[in-house]
Amino acid sequence: MQTNKQKNFNNFEKQKNLSRLKRVKKIILEKGFYGVLNNQKWFAIFEIIEKNNISFKIKLVDVEREKYCEFIIELESTSLLINNFRNYIEFFEIEYIELHKNNEMLNFLNSKKTNYVENNNKIKILGYLE
Repeated sequence: MQTNKQKNFNNFEKQKNLSRLKRVKKIILEKGFYGVLNNQKWFAIFEIIEKNNISFKIKLVDVEREKYCEFIIELESTSLLINNFRNYIEFFEIEYIELHKNNEMLNFLNSKKTNYVENNNKIKILGYLE
């Protein structure tokens, strides 16, 4: 029979061993987020960023702080690799990205009726709304 301390430790270990993607999905559910961008739109957004060598900040669902990205190492249909930040980032992990205002990006976002916030000289592209 396990003690409470052992049970707590086992629960902690189970939580710790959850995969990153399962953890992200759990956070999305707990926060009541709903996705506003699909993989095709994210891919097109990152294609524009890559083509124009645009640096950006990225905020992931499971990371508290934004990360600055100068370039995209590799772009896939559902994920990207940036700055050797960590493993590939699946598009559904992205809470938002922020970049300097760019006419090509604004035209794309408006043509696809994509959620974004324009502030000063920046565009914040939202992956989720609450």
